[in-house]
Amino acid sequence: MTRIYQALEQANRERTSVGSPVEAILPAADRIAPASPDLDARMEGLYQSICSMLPSDRGRMVGFIGAHEGAGATSISAELARVAEKGHGATVLLVDTDSRGGAACGRFGLKPATGIQDALANNRPVEEAIVQSGSSHLYLSVLSTNSAGGINADSKTLQSALDRLRDEFDFILFDAPPAMESATGLAISAMADGMILVVEAEKTRWQVAESVRDAVEKQGGNVLGVVLNKRQYHIPDFVYKRL
Repeated sequence: MTRIYQALEQANRERTSVGSPVEAILPAADRIAPASPDLDARMEGLYQSICSMLPSDRGRMVGFIGAHEGAGATSISAELARVAEKGHGATVLLVDTDSRGGAACGRFGLKPATGIQDALANNRPVEEAIVQSGSSHLYLSVLSTNSAGGINADSKTLQSALDRLRDEFDFILFDAPPAMESATGLAISAMADGMILVVEAEKTRWQVAESVRDAVEKQGGNVLGVVLNKRQYHIPDFVYKRL
């Protein structure tokens, strides 16, 4: 990890010298809340499943995508990043690919001043678009700070930059915008090792979920599995545990 630390320090020095902000601190209310033991257990299971499906001696690239707004892709990707870093000491890069708000980074109280594609377009090191969460091994970035968002025409340059980052991070996680509202997540799926489809319990219709899966596969992506989010328990939890 020496290279990424050195590159980040150099980027910070250069940004400071020209007076540009390294990051914007968001309101505390937007930051990620402490996880429950049950959530930790589910994220641990997801972590182990991804590791078993994607054995690799280089960083794994995994995207999280929902069909519609509110499915919970942001929450799941942020929680998995937290568990991978805290529970396993993994070095994690969480990339927010939704140009509309940077919600994933906001959960950790950070917002990079520039995006990965912005840095590449200006012939700058991608490390300038990466910020560290405190003294942890969790790093955050955004795909672009341009409100137009999306994957630019030179996707091969982006793919090459992401591939280089595999050698610096154990996990590169993408929080993708809803598939029904943006094509960015589908474009990311062609670059990632696999995608996790996040389905909102009792709201996402199975036909819609299948259409997202088919769209990912048509793009050349690999659907690793489905996470059922926001499950409602209509009878007491202890009854479920006895079934």
